[in-house]
Amino acid sequence: MRMLVAVMLMVAAACPVVAWAKAEEPLTDTQVEQMGLQAEIRMRQLDIEAREAELDFQRQMHDVELARHRAMLGRHGGREGVKGLILVLMILVHALATVWVYKDMQDRKKGSGLWIPIVLIGGLVGLLTYGVIRTAEACEAMKTTPAQNT
Repeated sequence: MRMLVAVMLMVAAACPVVAWAKAEEPLTDTQVEQMGLQAEIRMRQLDIEAREAELDFQRQMHDVELARHRAMLGRHGGREGVKGLILVLMILVHALATVWVYKDMQDRKKGSGLWIPIVLIGGLVGLLTYGVIRTAEACEAMKTTPAQNT
């Protein structure tokens, strides 16, 4: 019996709390739709923030790469342009020397076509070799020509 009285007192003590408790009302369609829109807006905001963070990262990486290139240019002191100019001039000299040797052989109607690749590959050394041999041939031709006239 004591147990029954204790249980009834506990139930009586809990009744006012249960009476004051408010039952949750079911959500309306409009409220559900608003909650869905709010969730979608938040997702889009998070997506925008993620993209902005990615763009900031890419900008920082670009700045680092740009600084690296500037450091490389500072280290070389602009010598790359001079090296490129020298290379172009060397190629031009090789080409002009080869053309000159070809025309000289055509004008003299003498010489081997082998001299063209020699001068093209050898450059000034090949051109000097051709000049020495041509001069030697010219000197020899001058020596033999007066002997034939007498």
